[in-house]
Amino acid sequence: MASARISKRFTVGLVLLGALTLIAVLGVMALRSPQGRVLRYTRSGDGFLAAERYGEAALAFRNILQIAPQSAQAHYKLGVAYLRMGEPALSYRELTKSLELDGKILDAHLKLGEIVLLAGQYSQARDQAKFVLGKDPSNADAHVLLARSMAATRDLDGALREVGAALRTAPNSAPAYTLLAGIQAAKGDAALAEKTLRQGIAAAPAVPEPRIALANLLMRQGRRDAAEQVLKEAAGAMPRRAEIPLALGDLYAAEGKPVEALAQYRTAQGITPRSPVPSLKVADLLVAQGKLDDARVVIEDILAKAPQDVTAHFIRGKVYLAKGDAKVAIEEFQTVARGRPGDAAARYFLARAYLVRPDISSAKEQLAEALKLAPRFAEARVALAQLQVQSGDPKAAERQLRTLVTLEPGSSGAYLLLGDFYAGQKAFPQAFDIYQRAIAVNPKDPTAHMHLGLAYRAAGRVDNALPEFEAALTLSPDFVDALAQEIQIYLDKRDVAAAIRRAESQIERSPKNSRLQMLLGATYAAVGQTAKAEEAYYHAISTDPNDILPYLRLGDLYARENANEMATRKYEEALRLNPRYLPTYIVLGTINDRQGNITRARELYEQALKVNPNFALAANNLAWSYAVHGGDLNRALTLAQTARKWMPNSAYVADTLGWVYYKKGLVKQALPLLEESAQVLTKAPIVHYHLGLAYYQSGNSEMAKRELHTALAPKQEFEGIDDARRTLTRLGD
Repeated sequence: MASARISKRFTVGLVLLGALTLIAVLGVMALRSPQGRVLRYTRSGDGFLAAERYGEAALAFRNILQIAPQSAQAHYKLGVAYLRMGEPALSYRELTKSLELDGKILDAHLKLGEIVLLAGQYSQARDQAKFVLGKDPSNADAHVLLARSMAATRDLDGALREVGAALRTAPNSAPAYTLLAGIQAAKGDAALAEKTLRQGIAAAPAVPEPRIALANLLMRQGRRDAAEQVLKEAAGAMPRRAEIPLALGDLYAAEGKPVEALAQYRTAQGITPRSPVPSLKVADLLVAQGKLDDARVVIEDILAKAPQDVTAHFIRGKVYLAKGDAKVAIEEFQTVARGRPGDAAARYFLARAYLVRPDISSAKEQLAEALKLAPRFAEARVALAQLQVQSGDPKAAERQLRTLVTLEPGSSGAYLLLGDFYAGQKAFPQAFDIYQRAIAVNPKDPTAHMHLGLAYRAAGRVDNALPEFEAALTLSPDFVDALAQEIQIYLDKRDVAAAIRRAESQIERSPKNSRLQMLLGATYAAVGQTAKAEEAYYHAISTDPNDILPYLRLGDLYARENANEMATRKYEEALRLNPRYLPTYIVLGTINDRQGNITRARELYEQALKVNPNFALAANNLAWSYAVHGGDLNRALTLAQTARKWMPNSAYVADTLGWVYYKKGLVKQALPLLEESAQVLTKAPIVHYHLGLAYYQSGNSEMAKRELHTALAPKQEFEGIDDARRTLTRLGD
């Protein structure tokens, strides 16, 4: 009996094992079937989307479409992944295809609306929002999209109506609160905007957008510390949201704190290692620092992974624009303009690239396009006005800036730009009037008083200027430029005691400002009180040891006293503090040149060119060194041509390039450059010497004699004086 039971159990076990094996085999077969693979890719793609791993999500949905190319959901989700990756053109394509297959995917309509809104196609965005609301009148996101499209066309009342509808439907909608605050700020009620954003933070404490918007609002109001505190609190509340360290990085970058900014961008990279956004921020920061080769490496890495990334192309364009390569820059900005047709910044930078070429007509055309897309784009409007002035049409420039004032009647900045235009045209009564309007619009803006004071001073009304500078300092005790203007007025009046008293009284009000101490030192230096100037500069260094300027001013002070060793020491200290501050290389190089330390001077110029290959002064000085002291004349020619490209109106650069051509035996190319230089630098013996030798080599003996006599007439020593005398002897003089 026992053996029978065992046999029966064994038989049942075999049957169960066989059934389980069959189920497993069938399961594997199902997973390997097209439907099973679609299910597997869908699960992984959805998981990647939720984890913000958008590149892997996109790959999963592309795999689905290889199996099921008519899957509306796969096209839709691929479109969402592309949108989050910053690929609006690819996203547009996929979302459009999803709606061709299934027009009922309402979120696809909303995502399409987001894309066309960013492209400046506001009516199309409005159509997408209205379609969704026709199907789902309580869709808060559709109300927000409609409100955004209305706000973009300055229908602020309509936008308020729609955002109100969104909040009634979804009282905790962070996008709705953020948009509402933006509309309130645009209407000039910053206090109400701040209140709304704080309500949004309370309603949606786990969403970063209202906090970031509040920080931006506070920054625009000059409340920098409060803005930083908001973002730091947000980082503590949401440590896994990359948007917050990105916003903090932007804040530090705007303040000129690249180390702190980079640390925040690196934090964001750690949170979302597969997102290109933090790397794009790093690249943009490197461009702003002038680290163009480092920026290019970062951008090329991004483009290798995502060749269609429009933002990467934009930053790549900025790299090549800074390098002076107009051709590549234009190509990159054109790529951006095609990918984001509503991007006014792309048009603005495209215009700047055309100016490098230079192609003034195309630059004007692109600036006009930028202003069609963004009429309040102040930089584009000012750039267009400047080109119109240069083209001899100041009336058109005036119209541009008056248009900006009309569009931004509550912006003191718009009035300042118009006032600056009038001051530049020496139309001082109009400038005074406009600056006073700027003060009326924003009485707490010290820069408006500063500009008015400068206009009064330019017009010779210094007694009117002083109270304006004083008003600026009352509003902002650290406003060094305003104090510098006051001191200069006293010095112009030869009232040295009043100038020094004014500097010292401001230092008492703001004792921790090293720049004020430095200004006191400059005042003493200007009146020849070297010891007191030195003392003030050292006081500035003790107040802020990381400020480069007091070291430079001490170097200048010692150099004027011919204390070259002490001057060199201070300049070297400044260079260690900030190795990217290019003028220091030039000053140090010049001192070493004068002392005969040619090798060290060349090293300094080379180091400057590593920081910025287009730094014309370093290129000119190094080319000069090769031409005068011996070296690679082909390299000298390349350097001198670079200097000429970036300083086309410099007579010194013309002399350098002409002399390099002469040294290479290319007298025909040298002559027009040396003639150009001699016409400007009429009292520079060495320039006339160079031109005299070029005439001599070309066979023009009479002109050679004239220039060589001009060179020798002042009886000043110069490099080549003996050669000039020998050449005159050979000419029979």
